[in-house]
Amino acid sequence: MNLERICCYRYNLPFRAPLCVGEETLTERSGLIIEMRDDSGNCAWAEAAPLPGVSEESLLMVSKQIEHIATNYLGTIAHEAIASAIKECNCPDPRLTRFPSAQFVFETAFEQLRATSEASECPVADTVTLCALINGPLPEARARLRAALDAGYGTIKIKVGDYDVEDAVALVKEARAISSGACTIRLDANQNWLPYMVLALADAAGNESIEYIEEPTPYWTVKDYRELYEQTGIPCALDETLQELSYYLFYFGDYSVSKLYEPLQRIAETAQFMIWKPSVCMHPRHLGLNTEPPVVLSGAYESGVGTAAIIKYASRMRSGRAVGVDTYSRLAADILKQPLPIDGATADIKAVNASLADLDKSQLESLWQASG
Repeated sequence: MNLERICCYRYNLPFRAPLCVGEETLTERSGLIIEMRDDSGNCAWAEAAPLPGVSEESLLMVSKQIEHIATNYLGTIAHEAIASAIKECNCPDPRLTRFPSAQFVFETAFEQLRATSEASECPVADTVTLCALINGPLPEARARLRAALDAGYGTIKIKVGDYDVEDAVALVKEARAISSGACTIRLDANQNWLPYMVLALADAAGNESIEYIEEPTPYWTVKDYRELYEQTGIPCALDETLQELSYYLFYFGDYSVSKLYEPLQRIAETAQFMIWKPSVCMHPRHLGLNTEPPVVLSGAYESGVGTAAIIKYASRMRSGRAVGVDTYSRLAADILKQPLPIDGATADIKAVNASLADLDKSQLESLWQASG
């Protein structure tokens, strides 16, 4: 089965409310949907969705990269062709730019076409545990917290970087009280806190049931994360730091071009968890780090196509760690005719696959296509 045709579409989906990302305020989510077909009629759908305010690449840049790489393999065995494309994306070269969102496209498509060609899928978990996202103005955050715990979520993530220490402590204590201590709590400071704030939270709320705090402080405010972990008993996780490392390696092909590499590496290699968002960051294994802490998968406001790919990736990892794809709930519409059934504590893989079977092409704008 040879790769016969590749089509690229664009989507624009409204958010339920304006979203602040970095210095950007977004009212809609835009991305690319890539359709790959082989000469037996098998089809794979994948998504490239760099996130404004976070990603370095634009939709135009990643569209051109996907077209350049993919068209080189038209007419060759489909899953082998895409495997070669993935290898290209994973080989830093000073002459070439490699984008995380492009790699995500090829990895998603490869798994779909490989499974089709071999008439089987890799062993997967039947269900994937999900994490609820708690953010927004404090009254809204409290309402989301109660709704998530009432719905049976066993893991929640509180965006503590949106709040002062007192309010963050109150949310942590409220989560414990509502769940009778049975809820796993993740915290995310988005590098907006300082070390003394993390220490204050640990002193006031303790570390019970807290799985980790994500990007607790800017990298220049601490020597490394081991010290903060020892002081608070709360493990530290990476997110933005991995995105920065992706940028330096895959834009320049060599970390030495940036004086920031050493402090970022020091922080990265002392963290206890890594948060991998495939749309905006290369997999940690490609970043040249001398460490392999647990990896937690997370979304970045992708459509149903990209969100489903993350869930299915997690089902193949079989780590049992909750996946952070509640960003999907912030979209007011989707390109799937039937939205993903992920509004509860777990995602059923068969139900996710069923939703993927029917895309609403009326919401897609055709950009280009290539045939072998």
